[in-house]
Amino acid sequence: MSALPYVIVCDSRASQAAWLAHRCSGIGASEIAAVLGESPWQSALSVYAAKVDPAEPDADESEWLAWGHKLEPIILAEFAARTGRLLRPGGLLLRSHEHPWALATLDAEASADEGTTWAPVDAKNISAHKSDAWAEGPPEHYRIQVHQQMLVTGAKKASLCGLLGGNKYIWCDVERDETLIRKIIHQGSAFWQRVQDRDAPAPDGSESAKLALSRMYPRETDAVIALPLSMSDTIAAMQAARKEETAAHDRAEAAAQALKAALGSAVRGICPDGYEISWKTQAKREYIVKASTTRVLRVQAPKK
Repeated sequence: MSALPYVIVCDSRASQAAWLAHRCSGIGASEIAAVLGESPWQSALSVYAAKVDPAEPDADESEWLAWGHKLEPIILAEFAARTGRLLRPGGLLLRSHEHPWALATLDAEASADEGTTWAPVDAKNISAHKSDAWAEGPPEHYRIQVHQQMLVTGAKKASLCGLLGGNKYIWCDVERDETLIRKIIHQGSAFWQRVQDRDAPAPDGSESAKLALSRMYPRETDAVIALPLSMSDTIAAMQAARKEETAAHDRAEAAAQALKAALGSAVRGICPDGYEISWKTQAKREYIVKASTTRVLRVQAPKK
């Protein structure tokens, strides 16, 4: 019997704290899509920040993860019932022998041949708002995730299953794509070298990268530094984009005002081609914004 292509690092079911600590020693399967620039909610910079300075997830994220863990056994049991495959539980943090930065924690493994071979199974609790993303198969970031699981385990295929909107069950098999595996190895290795060198990747303009920068540099010092000339081009690009944004906002507001004027006191209007617009009274609850501190970016033009 050949040796396994991975080593078991820890059991997440025995110690969540140990699992979180060991996750900082490599790139997890749920993070690799961000490294490849394919994640809808993470950036490469946010993954980098989490590796060099781990932090606890916020309350909203913790609740979302908690519900995912509670529903996971139900989703996996339904997968076994629908496919007729043997299922064994996951929970172990695995590290690739050949590529030690590559980590994976499987939800479960399934076998269609009485336990001769096993394949990763990943269970998802999917929001109804994300249903369109599954219309033609699994979204690319999930396909990348299970490919890292295949990279670590050496499996030839993996399966995704999930509960969509709380009332629709979906599942599919994902065949191993060696081109994608090579891409994961190439970009994952380069990214992990950057983590070791403390060489942060460039921000990508996403909300995730914005939060990562605030986390990495929460307070200013008294230092004044010389910036390269290329930053002047960056400033010009930012100012031009903000002007375009303001102009677009003004055009949208002018269009909205024209629609309101056309409706007058009517609650709803119907266009000849079927478009409908409404202008209804809506109450907003009073709320108080919590006190907070944040760094504010401002640009001052050169003095003439």
